[in-house]
Amino acid sequence: MVLILESAEKFPQFLYDLPGGSAFGLQMLSKRFRLKLELAGADTEAQKHLLNRTNRSFKSEPLTSVGQLKNFLLRMVAKQWYDRERDSYNFVKQIKEQKEITCTYSSDFDDQGIMFWLGTNGKLAEWINPASIGVVKEDQDTEGDGEEDEENDEEEPEDDDMEDEDEEEDTEPDNDDSTRATIADLDGVLTLDDFELVHPIKGRFLKELSSLAARKRALESDDTIDTIAKRRRYDELMLNIGGARCKIDDLGLNFTVNPPSAVFQYKEMELIEGGADMDVTMENVELYVEKCSDYYLNSGIVEQVRAFREGFDRVFPLRSLRSFTPEEVQCLISGEQSPVWNRDDILNYTEPKLGYTRDSPGFLKFVDVMDALTPAERKNFLQFATGCSSLPPGGLANLHPRLTVVRKVESGDGSYPSVNTCVHYLKLPDYSTAEILRERLLTAINEKGFHLN
Repeated sequence: MVLILESAEKFPQFLYDLPGGSAFGLQMLSKRFRLKLELAGADTEAQKHLLNRTNRSFKSEPLTSVGQLKNFLLRMVAKQWYDRERDSYNFVKQIKEQKEITCTYSSDFDDQGIMFWLGTNGKLAEWINPASIGVVKEDQDTEGDGEEDEENDEEEPEDDDMEDEDEEEDTEPDNDDSTRATIADLDGVLTLDDFELVHPIKGRFLKELSSLAARKRALESDDTIDTIAKRRRYDELMLNIGGARCKIDDLGLNFTVNPPSAVFQYKEMELIEGGADMDVTMENVELYVEKCSDYYLNSGIVEQVRAFREGFDRVFPLRSLRSFTPEEVQCLISGEQSPVWNRDDILNYTEPKLGYTRDSPGFLKFVDVMDALTPAERKNFLQFATGCSSLPPGGLANLHPRLTVVRKVESGDGSYPSVNTCVHYLKLPDYSTAEILRERLLTAINEKGFHLN
């Protein structure tokens, strides 16, 4: 919990009225939620008021770790209020004072758990760039659209144990150098970035339309441009699709999507009533993006997702998964997908036998070669030696039976390693140099075949 409280300085703030007014006039600038590890419902009017204002009821499974709580809270707060198109938080427009902001936080305890509060007096309310205090960072692969990567790909707990009822924006704080284009959003709220991963063409197109709508809104709200100049720039707003520029009217779009279905006998689906007869224009492009996003990421897939969830729950109750991150679940099911080991792991968890000992020069050459393998080469070696390209959770230490290395008798530098995959049994000639061992081993592990002795 100390880690959570120490992270509070980086949370965004929110401006709202305190009950009964305030001596400061502008009320309080504050991050808007109270953390409770709930044991029971609120039993005082003050507590009820706080929970009603924040709309946050936070419950945790007993095995939830501090790291899971910390990442959940960071995502919950930043996603709720970050506006990518404005490249700022959506409550900034309410802040009028031009003074340096001061972030503070406090915590308290009661019979229901930990209360968590941070903020400042409302008159110290100049907004500062969130990137300067580490809440977000610019994505170098985008053109200033305010997208951020996830700080962690950890999945939020299920909604009846960790509830987040407010509508959420689709960005998170990021301390990772990876680009969003290579990381799926696993926190339960799908975005166009996620859609682009599974449908690149449609995803990029909808993001381009969203960018066009954002430029349109920015132009309409710019009071420094006179009406004539604004109309001229409005008419010049263009889409950039694969390097080709065009106006949205040239595309001939209407408010339909076309997922053909032989079962239900339709060729298109109207996004709104009468959508087949409504053209997409600059005036309604934002509505079109909104309806398409909802169809592809929510209403259009809700039945399929519900069926998958119910079926999965019958095989593996979802409640039992809540103590794990997505990465941990994947590791439990599929093993280590990027095999990791070092020299000590090989020495400790590999069994040299029948001609080799841990001090044998031939075995030590093998250890050096194994330690220097690339990730792809390691996967190929595991496929060759064990019949599976991944390791169980815990790596070599949990590989059963243990990897056994024996000396291949009557074999010299011209011979190749061979294996009995069922028992993880590697028969390795005693090569004269590590270079020859590496060359022969890589040749063997890249061959695909099954030959009985």
